[in-house]
Amino acid sequence: MSANARRRLEVRTPSTAIYLQDSRCARKILLARYGRVSPLSFTTGQKATPDRQLALSQTRTFAMETQDSAKFQFHPVSPQRLPDLAAFSLCHGKFRYCSCMRWRMTSAEFRRSSKEQRIAALEALAGTGAPVGILAYHEGDPVAWCSVAPRESYAALERSRTLPRIDDAAVWAVTCFFVDRRFRRQGLTCALLKAAVDYARSQNAAIVEGYPVAPDSPSYTYMGSPETYRRAGFTDVTPAGQDRRVMRFTIAAEYG
Repeated sequence: MSANARRRLEVRTPSTAIYLQDSRCARKILLARYGRVSPLSFTTGQKATPDRQLALSQTRTFAMETQDSAKFQFHPVSPQRLPDLAAFSLCHGKFRYCSCMRWRMTSAEFRRSSKEQRIAALEALAGTGAPVGILAYHEGDPVAWCSVAPRESYAALERSRTLPRIDDAAVWAVTCFFVDRRFRRQGLTCALLKAAVDYARSQNAAIVEGYPVAPDSPSYTYMGSPETYRRAGFTDVTPAGQDRRVMRFTIAAEYG
């Protein structure tokens, strides 16, 4: 068996086979989702409870095709999907470090917080049923994230001097994308953004707003590129004289 073959591990779960390069990540996924894992086979015989199966079946799915025609499914993070959020977090250290709390906490709160506190804060918020974001799934497994929620739920964004509100409209804000490295450059970020708009629309949002940065920008670069937003149908509404870009999707104008 080649070295690459030995590194490639098949993890069988009740719903799918997960192929991962790192066996430690495989263990983390199974522990997060199902509570235990066999040390020999990495196989869990513990199926989702009927209540969890029903809850997941009732969670709205947004399916669409990316540019390479690989199908992904998109689910809002609900209390029932916390194990999937935990699994995604455990396998993506950069996401886990921030846990998408950079904009949700004030700057002072973020500086004082530990990584563990930020992980717990995102989990607690999602556990209440409040909107926090979208997970993208490939063959049943979470592989990408987009943070989308009402702007007022982002404390640091509301206090930002570089990204102040441009008017009094009620908007939902997209503040972060994180895509597993195996699925980058496949159009998934744009697909996530479109799914975020669909989710916001299902929650009666009228406007979705984003703050893209150029790929070579020294600023926080997980907010998406202007081109991604343009492909998703967003319009540049940056006020004259403002350095940070603001782009909007007006749902009523697009859907009628």
